[in-house]
Amino acid sequence: MKHNEIKKFVYTTVGLTIFFWLIIAQLISGVPFFSYESLRALNVSTAIVAAIWAGYFSQAWKWPYVRKLIFYRPNLNGTWIGEFKSDWKDTQGQGVPPGRFVLVVRQSFFSISIRAYSEKQKTVSYVESLVLDDGRGTKLLAYLYGEKRSAAVEHSPRQGAAELDLIETGSYQILEGEFWTLTRTTGFVRVKQAAPDLHVESFDQAVDLWRDQERWASVQC
Repeated sequence: MKHNEIKKFVYTTVGLTIFFWLIIAQLISGVPFFSYESLRALNVSTAIVAAIWAGYFSQAWKWPYVRKLIFYRPNLNGTWIGEFKSDWKDTQGQGVPPGRFVLVVRQSFFSISIRAYSEKQKTVSYVESLVLDDGRGTKLLAYLYGEKRSAAVEHSPRQGAAELDLIETGSYQILEGEFWTLTRTTGFVRVKQAAPDLHVESFDQAVDLWRDQERWASVQC
């Protein structure tokens, strides 16, 4: 949580606890404000607020209307499909055409992790940051990643970074932006959220599920 979110959490917790305390102690029990029964009502109200926060941080933060009330987090969970374009060239100086790209995001309120798949590569994030700044109009996902070998390839495992802007519309979400590798190659990727509740385990699985090329976001847009 950021500093302003911690302050909002504290103020909201205190406010809700007092609210439920007054309801339980006065309206339901009808007990004197300063009494043992009133302290018991305070314990009950504290438990109610704790249960509310537990539900919020577990699931409710994902709900479109609820997450706008207190702490805003875009729900990036699931499988994203699209294309990437790299400036990599082979030993003959030949480039490669755009290729299909799959991004798999696992996100809770407090953490996020990313796996990415292409036809020949699989990468896993090890440092992630979801940057949200209303003042600057910034919504982006930035992460460092390392390549995990799934087959024999012509090069050693690569590391790199990606910075993807989040574009939210009424019907879908898109992540697009640049990536870099330590081998000094760069590229651009654009993916669309295809299934917020599904985390595929491989590139082939995504291709099987979404055979229609029109479903894949294009870097040519």
